[in-house]
Amino acid sequence: MAAALALILACAPGSDPLPPIDALDPWVQPAVWLEPPDPAPGEEVTVHYSGELAASGALWLRYGFNGWAAIEGPEQRPERSGEGWILYASEAAMEPVEGGFERSLTLPREARSLHMVFTDGRRWDDAEGLEYLWETQIGFPAIGPYLSWRGQTSSSMVVSWETGPSCLGVVTYGTGRLADRYAVGASRSRLHRIELDELLPDTAYTYQVHDCAGRSSPRFTFRTGPDRERPITFAVASDMQDNGLESQRWGEVARELAEHHREVELLLIPGDMPADDEPGFWWIFFDRGRALFAETPIVPVIGNHDTPGRASSPDASSFERYFATPELSGEPSVYALDYGPARFLALSSERPEELDEGGPQYEWLRATLASGRSGDRRAAPWVFAAMHHPPYDIGARHAASSLALRPITALLDGQVDWVFTAHEHLYQRFEPLRYGGLPAPSGRYGAGPDDGVGYIVTPSAGDKTWAAVIGEDEDAEGLRASLAWPPLGAAATADGPEHGFLTVAIDGDSLCIEAWGMGLYGDPAAPHVRDRVAYRRGP
Repeated sequence: MAAALALILACAPGSDPLPPIDALDPWVQPAVWLEPPDPAPGEEVTVHYSGELAASGALWLRYGFNGWAAIEGPEQRPERSGEGWILYASEAAMEPVEGGFERSLTLPREARSLHMVFTDGRRWDDAEGLEYLWETQIGFPAIGPYLSWRGQTSSSMVVSWETGPSCLGVVTYGTGRLADRYAVGASRSRLHRIELDELLPDTAYTYQVHDCAGRSSPRFTFRTGPDRERPITFAVASDMQDNGLESQRWGEVARELAEHHREVELLLIPGDMPADDEPGFWWIFFDRGRALFAETPIVPVIGNHDTPGRASSPDASSFERYFATPELSGEPSVYALDYGPARFLALSSERPEELDEGGPQYEWLRATLASGRSGDRRAAPWVFAAMHHPPYDIGARHAASSLALRPITALLDGQVDWVFTAHEHLYQRFEPLRYGGLPAPSGRYGAGPDDGVGYIVTPSAGDKTWAAVIGEDEDAEGLRASLAWPPLGAAATADGPEHGFLTVAIDGDSLCIEAWGMGLYGDPAAPHVRDRVAYRRGP
């Protein structure tokens, strides 16, 4: 079932008061519900079921908490998922009652979300055709709210969130602290995606999301995109891949960005958001980043852990489910977005054949770049490309596969300032490069005829890091000598990989990139700048 993505109605400022939420989104009894409807951790709840298996002779409930991966208890049996992660689930027979079944259970004190699937021994309830488990929030909402964009420009905002029962969903919003407008989803769903348009540029809006049961989120704030003259700062983070284990650090990185980098206006993610493409791991990704994503829009790029399996896959169904990315290229995970002085170009390395000369993404990028700079004053002054797999990489795990991504970089010289990638879990910044890994004649980053593109492999923002790099005898292209970070010398391994993220600040013709480190699990460090590059573009 597709998420609702529609703006139905908005009250103009100064008009009649907002109607009651239940008038905008009338209550419809769901097939699965809890009693009490808003349980607290540690309480006993009764699960009621009247879904498509209600006429079965017997029904079993399989349930887990917090992404199925974060809570282990006496009743929670560890199981391995298809990719080998340890999950925790319980299975219990339900009691037949008039109209269906019910089962009482006690919520763990750490519980934040309850995940459920139902079976009569022959069939599984597929949760309204979503091929997705039933999920009931303990607190509201189950996922989100989180922010993203749909169109090429940032003058609108898409607000997304997930509820337990299927409903229309409502967003109330307004400038400053005044929420005097509302928008209603187009169809009933559990994942809501409502676009707010006709917004004022560079303006702060307060918003809340609501469901048909009368639940409301706290108030949050977002800001619409600025003009091309205003300075901006954005962050880059990738490879969260949180599977619920204590060793994962995505929650720490998200808190650091939310609490101590309020200057950041958007988060570019070059792929690998969940540990794997399973509903529970997506829940963990959004839950760990809940405070950050409610006020900082996401610019997502698809990675191999965002698709079924871990090898490259053309199946982008989960990515499309969660993100309302522009569909200007004919492929939802390939798009352009303009924000202030920056243009972001998102590519999908999940389809590497499309990055070859003549391929769909290659030709889309050629056309997009041709309509960009080249004296066009409407074009963004700074251009950034992003894809998950790096085309230039000296990491021992994936350097050999980087050549497959190389052809499309022939289009980037003189057109793109920086390329952000991920996948290696080892931070790397290269000196200015031309196509084929050649050093730029000028030795400068920039879009001049002799300048070079900046290629960065972002550090892991949560999952394990890797230190090994290829040796000099394996480095046929001499890329080790082009590394600005980490400094290598003759050693075959990089010193001190850390979890972290990047911040990128633009002010007119000046740019500053800082790579922040936070140490490792078991050996954390106070956030600090590991690497910094700053320059003013021009002769």
